[in-house]
Amino acid sequence: MGYERVLGVYAHPDDADVGSGASLAHFAAQGAQVSIVVATLGDAGGFSREGHDHIRHIRRQEQLNAAAALGIANVIFL
Repeated sequence: MGYERVLGVYAHPDDADVGSGASLAHFAAQGAQVSIVVATLGDAGGFSREGHDHIRHIRRQEQLNAAAALGIANVIFL
C-alpha cells in the first residue's frame, strides 16, 4: 500500500530536489499527490547585478521546473 499524499517542507529553493528529489519522484510515480512548501525564495544569496528581485524570479522558476520534472503536483512558496 502506498501513500496518497506526501508533503515536504524545505527552507530554500532546490532543497527538495537535492535533498529528497528521488524519494519525492518515487512517491509521485507510485500515484501519490506530492506537494512541497518552500519557506524562502532564495533571493538573499548570490551575486546578481540585477538584484534580489531578479534572483527571486529565477529561483522560483527553477523550483517550479524541477518540481514538474519530478512529478510534484503542488509547490507553495511562503
